[in-house]
Amino acid sequence: MVLRSVEKHKFWVLGICFFLVAMSLSGCSSLRKKFVRQKKKGKQVEKEFIPVLDPRDYEPIVFMAEEKYRHHYNLWKVWEKSLNQAVMENEGEKRLLYSINQLLVHVCEMRKRIVGEKHHMFDDIIEGYEKIQKGFQNPDPIGLSSRVERQLRRLEKKTRNGLHPDKVKEYYVMQQEIIY
Repeated sequence: MVLRSVEKHKFWVLGICFFLVAMSLSGCSSLRKKFVRQKKKGKQVEKEFIPVLDPRDYEPIVFMAEEKYRHHYNLWKVWEKSLNQAVMENEGEKRLLYSINQLLVHVCEMRKRIVGEKHHMFDDIIEGYEKIQKGFQNPDPIGLSSRVERQLRRLEKKTRNGLHPDKVKEYYVMQQEIIY
């Protein structure tokens, strides 16, 4: 009985060895042909590199003050929402300071495009944001978020009601901005 199982074992070992020898002698040329990209013999036309010798002069981009004001007003709304969210979620100091700095940048850019009596509103709003900014730099942990939320809501309401692009149409600067 034991002799038969040894013979079966030898048979399988010899069969596997024979199979491995046969595979190594035959190679994998058919597989290699299948996966190696051959160069196409019929289409060997190379395109020459031709540099552009005639540069184009583009027209300068002209922006009216109203367009730029609307752009910065929309960015102000986004940063206002981001700052409110950061205050509500008690985010880190870096995010709060970055958001308030971006708000100040966009309010100042809006101010550049307005003349007349609306400048006083901008001055008040910028002063309010600077107070909030100083509060972030020197945090008072007791009641900081509720106080800041109230100040932000007040400034947001003042900006949306008094400085909406449709409400300041007669105060736009008549100067065009040209970008080359």
